[in-house]
Amino acid sequence: MQRGTPLWMDAICGGSTGRGSARGFTLVELGVCIVVALLIALLVAPLLRGKGRTGPHHSKDPTQVRGIHQGLVMWAQNNQDRFPLPSQLDAADDTVLAPAASKDTTSNIMSVLMYNGFFGPEICISPQEVNPQIAQMTTYAYSMPTMANRPAKALWDPAFNADFSAPGGGHFSYAHTLPSGPRLKHWVSTFAADVPIVSNRGPQVTAMTWGTLGEALPTYDAKSNTLRIHGSPKTWEGAVVYADNHVNYEVDLSPPTATFLNRTGKRTTDCLFFDEPEDATGENALLAIWTKSGAAPEQFWTVWD
Repeated sequence: MQRGTPLWMDAICGGSTGRGSARGFTLVELGVCIVVALLIALLVAPLLRGKGRTGPHHSKDPTQVRGIHQGLVMWAQNNQDRFPLPSQLDAADDTVLAPAASKDTTSNIMSVLMYNGFFGPEICISPQEVNPQIAQMTTYAYSMPTMANRPAKALWDPAFNADFSAPGGGHFSYAHTLPSGPRLKHWVSTFAADVPIVSNRGPQVTAMTWGTLGEALPTYDAKSNTLRIHGSPKTWEGAVVYADNHVNYEVDLSPPTATFLNRTGKRTTDCLFFDEPEDATGENALLAIWTKSGAAPEQFWTVWD
């Protein structure tokens, strides 16, 4: 009696193994079946890996940070090339009854853009989000927001919250540049290819040193949730959109694209999430979620995880 061939081989080869037939299984047919099986394995393996941590080619983060920046640019087209500053928009306190300078938070800036239809709440949440305190807002009010001081005249929904440390959590995954002080010159449509504007948020960086070759050596929170979003859980990786609206997938907190001028007049690699005291101009990259704002950069507070 001829021994039957495995069912998987029959399936792959379309029954050519001839289970129960009189003819044998040739070496050529066996070779074809092995090649087909290997191709299937190569195709299936990435799909299985995709169920875990997702790399830059599978993530929507580059698309979403670009979409947020495009919202800023579209706003600027009708506002003298300037990105939104709620402190200037809500001078009559129709939306929020508070000192003007306290209104330039991430929550209010992003809510202004959504209220005007430049993007929706779904774009504000990374598909790779790992912090359970950050989730999409499903009750955003595009008109007559009940939390506004004068709902009929409101300019955004003040219920949108980017501060995930607050009760109820937050609704925003990303970071953006500080809209205050010397960096205000970048809170406009400059189309500069080396100025980061929006990115995956980063860990809290507490100190910066530089190696003998000028490489940046940041000290940061090694347990940060942000290290779990992309790549290795021990290092930061993320999508960064620059002022000309191009997106880089960066694998370093201090990418070669970003530099600042130090007090000796030398160009130095710039950490995206740290305000280097060596900066002579106060324009170095500083991206974060800004939970409180004021009249000066030092009055802006951030939240880290």
